[in-house]
Amino acid sequence: LYMRTNLINANEVNSDIYSQRDKLENYCKKHNIVNRIYYIDVRKSGMTDDRKALNELIEDLKIGKVKKIIVTDISKLYRDTIKLMPLFSNDYMKNVDIVSLNGESINKETFNALFEKVKQDITKFTQGEKRKKIAQSKKKIKNKDSESR
Repeated sequence: LYMRTNLINANEVNSDIYSQRDKLENYCKKHNIVNRIYYIDVRKSGMTDDRKALNELIEDLKIGKVKKIIVTDISKLYRDTIKLMPLFSNDYMKNVDIVSLNGESINKETFNALFEKVKQDITKFTQGEKRKKIAQSKKKIKNKDSESR
C-alpha cells in the first residue's frame, strides 16, 4: 500500500495519510488482502523521484516481494503518469498490478497497450502535420511559378 502527501502542516499531513490508509485498508478487507506492506512518503511531491518510501517499494518490486501496488489515486505514485513508462519498462513489473481506488488499474500489458495507442496517435498527428507542410510548400512553389510567368 503506497501513500503520499505533499502537505506541510502536521494536522493536514496526519489527516491526509490517515484518510488514505483507511480507504486502502477498507479495500484490502473487502478483497481479502492480508499481506500488506505500508510505504508512506510525507511532505513529498509526486513530481520528484526523491522519495524514500517509493524507492523502497521499487526495490521490493525488483526482488519480487511486492506483486500488487494499491493506491488511492495513480497520482500518489507519480503526478505525471508519463513517469510510469520507465517503471513499466522493467522486467520486474511483468506480473505487477497497480490498483487505484478511483477505478484506474494498470499492469504491464494494459500500460503497453495504452503506450502503443499514444504512439499511434502521435504518428498519425505527425504524418498529418507533414502532409499539411508539404501541401503548403507545394502551394508556395505553385504561386511562385505563377508569379514568374
